[in-house]
Amino acid sequence: MRKENSAIRTKFISEAGSQLINADYFAFVELDNYACYCIADGIDNDRTKESAKLAVSTVIDEFYQRPGMGKGLMKHYLEKAHQTLLRESGTFRLEASVLVVITDYKKVRYANAGNTRMYHWRNGKIINQSKDQSLSQNLAERGDLALDKIEEHEERHNLYCYAGQRGSFKPYVSKKTKMFDGDIISLMTCGIWENTGIAELLDAIEDAKGPEDVCMSMEEIILSQRLRNIQNYTFACVYIDKVYLNPNKQRNQKLIKKIVIPIVIVLFMLLIAFIISKVMLYRKIGSMWNNIEVAIEDMTAGLDEEGNNNYDKAKNIYDEFDSKSELSNKRVVEAKYYLNLLKYREDYVNGENCYDRYVSACKILTCLVGKKGFERVENDELDSKILSLSALHKIDTDYLDKSTRDDLDNFKEAFLDEYEEVKAEYKIYMLLDKAKKEFEGNINNSSNDRDLIDDAKAYGIIIYNFDGTDFENVYKDLKTSIALAKSENIDLNTTLKEYDVFLTAVSSRLSYIKGKAYESEAENLVKNGQYEEAKTAYNNAKDAMQKAGADTYAGDISDLEGMMESVSQRISDEQADTLNEETRTMVSNADTKFKAGKYDDAYEICKEVSEKLAQNGISSGIVYDDLVVLRERIDNAQKGEKYEKEALGYENEADYDMAYSTYEYAQKSYKEAGVDEKEAEMRKKLNEISKLIKQMEENETENSNK
Repeated sequence: MRKENSAIRTKFISEAGSQLINADYFAFVELDNYACYCIADGIDNDRTKESAKLAVSTVIDEFYQRPGMGKGLMKHYLEKAHQTLLRESGTFRLEASVLVVITDYKKVRYANAGNTRMYHWRNGKIINQSKDQSLSQNLAERGDLALDKIEEHEERHNLYCYAGQRGSFKPYVSKKTKMFDGDIISLMTCGIWENTGIAELLDAIEDAKGPEDVCMSMEEIILSQRLRNIQNYTFACVYIDKVYLNPNKQRNQKLIKKIVIPIVIVLFMLLIAFIISKVMLYRKIGSMWNNIEVAIEDMTAGLDEEGNNNYDKAKNIYDEFDSKSELSNKRVVEAKYYLNLLKYREDYVNGENCYDRYVSACKILTCLVGKKGFERVENDELDSKILSLSALHKIDTDYLDKSTRDDLDNFKEAFLDEYEEVKAEYKIYMLLDKAKKEFEGNINNSSNDRDLIDDAKAYGIIIYNFDGTDFENVYKDLKTSIALAKSENIDLNTTLKEYDVFLTAVSSRLSYIKGKAYESEAENLVKNGQYEEAKTAYNNAKDAMQKAGADTYAGDISDLEGMMESVSQRISDEQADTLNEETRTMVSNADTKFKAGKYDDAYEICKEVSEKLAQNGISSGIVYDDLVVLRERIDNAQKGEKYEKEALGYENEADYDMAYSTYEYAQKSYKEAGVDEKEAEMRKKLNEISKLIKQMEENETENSNK
């Protein structure tokens, strides 16, 4: 119970001044663990609802249900007050400047929206104060206005944040401030701070024995000025005679010691265990590396069986590493590549065919000289197998002793000669196989290619002859040249380059055929008025042409883009015509509803038209202009209906002055809406109300004479 172990005194004054109504409000509540003080200044013109009281009551109620002083919670209190004013607003918008101060009897924090103020005093000095959320305050913070001139500056009530405002609401929440015995907190509305200064407030505090004396002194200062027009003024003073002290502080410190000491002992034991585990880890790593080095020496000496045995020992130790920290150890990571090298060497020696031997050889090469040493081959499956391995970079020899590094260098030099032999053998093997698949399988027998050829033939396109060269003869010549290269051991690189160039030409030509087929299809679709389908066909034709060669067929691609733009424009024109006709009909229906007095129905139709126009990016034109005019007439007509209902209520309550002014609003709104019948009806009502007012005045005169 913090409240019982602290002492706080609170007094306040709140007067209307020379005004008829006091638009200020202050309230506070002190709970067991928190206290809340809230002050507000109503800044609207609504005389029927008390915005300041609504705001303060909402804050106090929210605090009572969820007491606390967290930053988010205090924003929540003011946000609730803001939402309450928005919800309760009627003819006039309810607005208020609100400030709330919350303490846990040890620290204090405030949140404000507007220009109600808070000062935190200690030993005759201000240690913290709120800042107005006004243009004058901003000018002062920029150095364009002296701080002591804010009270008289013309923009002091030009607020950018207050409860009930339009748009986003962003109140300010201060940091927590520690309280000490003897602190004083004062809260006030502008009726106080506009007519007093800091010096006068300090004098009132220094001469006072309690909060009631400060309140009386501040009121005397206001009244002694004999102002012609005294605004509402509210002042609250909170004396912090004694802050809360935790009686269990020393006991908590002893409890902390009891907890911390065992934790330190446990941590020390864990440290010892960690050191022991590290020592054991490095011993295992050393044993693994010893086996790796011996295996490399055996492999270089041609002792494959002994090398495999040492490889198995090293691999078994590596497999025992299972934790993330062990596997991320640099020496363990590096050992992985050496183990892969030994494994690939074993696979290479035991390879059953050319393919297996070449795969293993490529893996060994990537371990020895890195990725740069790997020469891409024609077999995509093989490329994927090799390039996807985690071991594909040059291994680091820093962990090997000099003799083992020399053995590894000797092995690398000897293996490079082996690699060239197996590479040449493999290239011939794979080149023949791939040529057969490309020419006989992928082109002549592929279902996709057959469909493409059939589509092309339907448009009169011939694909079996290219510049007079027969397809099959070209394939036979390629096969013969590769066989000859194999028998005579000539350099295969030139033949391979010619082969790649030929495949590129074939692929480019087939893509061009595909593009022309799509283009022809698109032209037929345009003739049939199927523009969406034609656009798709043109786009497919463009893609095919780009694959055939963007530079070679740049002119064809440019022509296709022009055709696509033309089709897109036709589609856009059709859509625009449809939308224009549809919205014109809807606006006409809305106008009919309006003339029939069904303003809500007309409003909903206009709203739907606005959404359609916005979705299509239309913000001008005849339909748009007609819509703007009609919506304005609907808004004025709806206002007229609203004012008419309010005026009728005042008339029934015999409040003829309010009825007359509200009927005037209704008459003006109907006139702006162009509803002549309703305007005339309101004019008639005004004449009737005017007569009633005159009659009442005459009756009052007769009664006073009597």
